[in-house]
Amino acid sequence: MSENLNELLKQRAEATGVAGNRATFEFGTETFSFLDPVLMDDEEKEELAELTHDVDIAEFYMGEDEYERFVSTTATIELDNGETIEVTGSSSIFFLAFREHLKGLTDEDPAGNPTRPNRSSRRAAVRKRQKRR
Repeated sequence: MSENLNELLKQRAEATGVAGNRATFEFGTETFSFLDPVLMDDEEKEELAELTHDVDIAEFYMGEDEYERFVSTTATIELDNGETIEVTGSSSIFFLAFREHLKGLTDEDPAGNPTRPNRSSRRAAVRKRQKRR
């Protein structure tokens, strides 16, 4: 049986709210977007692999104009105790949104563990089973 990738991408877009290859998040009163890492093409992945600094990586995902708009935005956040804090966009704040997006792509079991182990943990499990034999 073959997988219908068209249907899979449709379901993913409906479940995550990601249309095309960009994901969105809200900060302050603005909405921003960034490249969805799952849907990046090989050329984009090669370009990303050359970057080493958080600021450059955040700008890559958002795009130069979007990132400039983001770092020029200050959000006023009201805390439960009634106090307010002001937070200005930065690469660190972007990566909070980025991690939340990635968490939404992975289900967790009741213990909080990912339901699909990553590749290295799958390989480690295979090696462990082979040692037992």
